[in-house]
Amino acid sequence: MNYSTVFDLIAEAAQKAGARLILIGGFAVNAYHYARNTKDVDFLTTDEDYPKIARFLSLSGFRESVKTDVFVKQVFENAEGMPIDFLFVDPDTFESIWKDGTETVLSGKIFRMPSLFHLIALKLHAIKQGSKDRAWKDIPDILNLIEANRIDIRSFDFVEVCRKYGPKGIYEDILKMCTGDKKKDG
Repeated sequence: MNYSTVFDLIAEAAQKAGARLILIGGFAVNAYHYARNTKDVDFLTTDEDYPKIARFLSLSGFRESVKTDVFVKQVFENAEGMPIDFLFVDPDTFESIWKDGTETVLSGKIFRMPSLFHLIALKLHAIKQGSKDRAWKDIPDILNLIEANRIDIRSFDFVEVCRKYGPKGIYEDILKMCTGDKKKDG
């Protein structure tokens, strides 16, 4: 890999390809004041922009190791670089998250990331749509984001995000975990 970091590579790939990406996953969680380890870098993109990025990554020694209708994992041919995951959303969803998002700097490069509530919504959606093991990864992120960012978990906006994007009962579970309440609220 001819780049100091995967962030240098992806920033140049997006710029040269004229594609937009939204940083999600562990690095976005870290940018919202909760530090945790991550083994890859995750981006939200569209079906239209991903092929532009994929061509550039292929020329830089990356290959697709997993591909579904909604997800692609790119890995460097000799495992030297950090894997890059791409999650696909429809253009309207992408635009909404982009518009409400904010910027963060990684390795001296500027990346767009979701608003805090959009990041939590993405994690809730992953729990709702993913395997049962998914919750073990995303619930701690949500709880730590709540604490680190002093989210009012009883606010209308937070309750609505939980109920709209999460599985049934997730708000009540989060409430119990955050407050120790034995009764349901909300």
